[in-house]
Amino acid sequence: MLDNLPPKARRAFLLAQLEGLTYAEIAQQLGVSVSMIKQYMLRATQQCYFSLSF
Repeated sequence: MLDNLPPKARRAFLLAQLEGLTYAEIAQQLGVSVSMIKQYMLRATQQCYFSLSF
């Protein structure tokens, strides 16, 4: 499901879901802003939703 995501978006999603990190912690690890993490998470969530819907 996540194969079509950019690497940072995929990593952010996995860090949140599997490691339970906060957006701030993920942003620090990936060297991006919290708002970028929010965008990554939205994109990953949409990707999962659409993968399951069709």
